[in-house]
Amino acid sequence: MIAAASAKQSWSETAWGSPIVLNDTTLRDGEQAPGVAFTTDEKVAIAQALARAGVTEIEAGTPAMGSEEIAASRAIVDCWSPAHHHRLVPDA
Repeated sequence: MIAAASAKQSWSETAWGSPIVLNDTTLRDGEQAPGVAFTTDEKVAIAQALARAGVTEIEAGTPAMGSEEIAASRAIVDCWSPAHHHRLVPDA
């Protein structure tokens, strides 16, 4: 994380000496449950809720699954807040 010299340290940096990274797999692993299939709008809403909750990384999906998954991933990237240093983790 790049921060200005005068920026206030986060609580995790103060408590542990380095930032804590929260990585959520709801959007990728959540659809592996029987009968679960999120729409693009649901995926965006989940990503936004995770950002509001302070999650700093998400595994948004598996682009190899096809064009709908790629479009959903693009919609999530478009709404994800770089101002809060959030980032997406590509599915390996």
